[in-house]
Amino acid sequence: MPYDLQNLEAFLQSIKSNAKATFSTIGNTLMGKAIPLVKIASLDKSNATIKKAIVILARQHPGETPGSFIVEEMLTELLKSCH
Repeated sequence: MPYDLQNLEAFLQSIKSNAKATFSTIGNTLMGKAIPLVKIASLDKSNATIKKAIVILARQHPGETPGSFIVEEMLTELLKSCH
């Protein structure tokens, strides 16, 4: 089950058009590669505050391929269900 940086970049590109997701970085690796951060927000329209917050951390160790696939599905489902 290989999952490399190209897989991650392709997945992030596939969700970039979703208005609920915002993209930034939280820093760089020791090798200078950006560490991506995806925020999915559910806003209370009456006062523009975040109603819910969930933190998901994945891909912090190389070779943890199953975690990469799981986080993709989690983000996909959150984007579908976030109001």
